[in-house]
Amino acid sequence: MKLSKGKNMLQNEAMEVFDGTMLGDSSLKHSGGSAFIDTTRSGEQYMSYLTQLRDTLILLGMEFCTDHPKSSEQVSKGKPYTYCCLSSHTSSFLLEQRHRWYPGGKKIVPNDVRITPLSMAYEFMDDGSTSWLQGNNVTLSLSTNSFTREEVYRLRDSIAAKFGVYFYPLNNHGWMLFLRKTDEVNLFLDQIEEYILSCYEYKVKRPWYKGTQDGHESEESIRDIDEAEESMQKEISNLRRKLGGNS
Repeated sequence: MKLSKGKNMLQNEAMEVFDGTMLGDSSLKHSGGSAFIDTTRSGEQYMSYLTQLRDTLILLGMEFCTDHPKSSEQVSKGKPYTYCCLSSHTSSFLLEQRHRWYPGGKKIVPNDVRITPLSMAYEFMDDGSTSWLQGNNVTLSLSTNSFTREEVYRLRDSIAAKFGVYFYPLNNHGWMLFLRKTDEVNLFLDQIEEYILSCYEYKVKRPWYKGTQDGHESEESIRDIDEAEESMQKEISNLRRKLGGNS
């Protein structure tokens, strides 16, 4: 079942979508003592995503710029591409959310961020990916490089509590969260896939079926993830020993 539209969506669902896209690529910008939301995509195929996002956020009282989302032709390094953008008008609600997401001027993960299948579907569409490992295995990752170590670990713990899967944090020129276990990759995708819009379905790869997808993780990436997993297992073992010593 895809995300419902318009009046059929409850306001709390719209807030889940808002939090999900704020964890991802959307930003809140200051303007004359207020704030507006801004998000962009590269590719005409993502106009449907931005249209869905606009129709959802309207339920939170947001108003959007005329003709948004809109697309325009741009050139980068001599190659043409389609640039798509969605921008809202300013509002007191968005100013309040600006204080929530940027309390010191830098984007954070709020303590009350909504971690649900719907919000994580939008985070995955914005900043997630799946890649083939050697054999028929898949690694699933979430880019969290704009957040601090503390925020990434807190996000990891919140996802674990809600989804029953355990992401491994990895800092390689910026933080990322990784899933490697086949059952956990499938379990996470099982819970978010119904909300993935068609323009992002290419991101969903299942460990049991490789099909004709191209590309594998590099040996260096696999080694980095292995080291992160080994480090996490040591942390868990140390914690268990401490708990055992206190019992």
